[in-house]
Amino acid sequence: MPTFDIVKESTPQKTFRVASIIGKFDLQSNTIRERFCGSIDIDEEWQIGLIVGKSGTGKTTIAKQLFEEAYITSYQYNAEAIVDDMPKNKNIEEIASVFNSVGFSSPPSWLKPYSVLSNGEKMRVRSVSMIVKFFLKIVQLILQAQHSNLVCGFVVKFQLRRFLAHSHILCQVSIRFQWHLALHHHTQ
Repeated sequence: MPTFDIVKESTPQKTFRVASIIGKFDLQSNTIRERFCGSIDIDEEWQIGLIVGKSGTGKTTIAKQLFEEAYITSYQYNAEAIVDDMPKNKNIEEIASVFNSVGFSSPPSWLKPYSVLSNGEKMRVRSVSMIVKFFLKIVQLILQAQHSNLVCGFVVKFQLRRFLAHSHILCQVSIRFQWHLALHHHTQ
């Protein structure tokens, strides 16, 4: 059972604005201290896990500490066609299958650069980037809420082995999570 006890501290430079906030809200210190502690009951053989909670409850902080090797932070999209931004070791059939599985089903859009895609298409491309990078392998992914529904469905469809989503709200999919951690607040 993984446990965590994480303390984050931040001391902003004492500018006029910082001093104003400290005085206006009667803060006792300009050092902000957050503590996230707890444990997660995880079986060795899990496929899908979930961390949920409101903003500031420590979802990302906990996920990065417990699943550091699996945390995906960003991708670069520089090609003139988004299909050329996908990993070179994946063939077009694999890429098209993943594009279609997340609802990015317009081949003309596959030929556009990332910068001109709609916000919905960009969200799907970010999901595809994560999926294609680990296509048909053991996977541990940490995602934002907007990606969770798409990728949860993909994980089940392609029987991937591990998946961790973290979200502000519970994924609205009919999937059984082997474990979840619900965060309500953190201590300061």
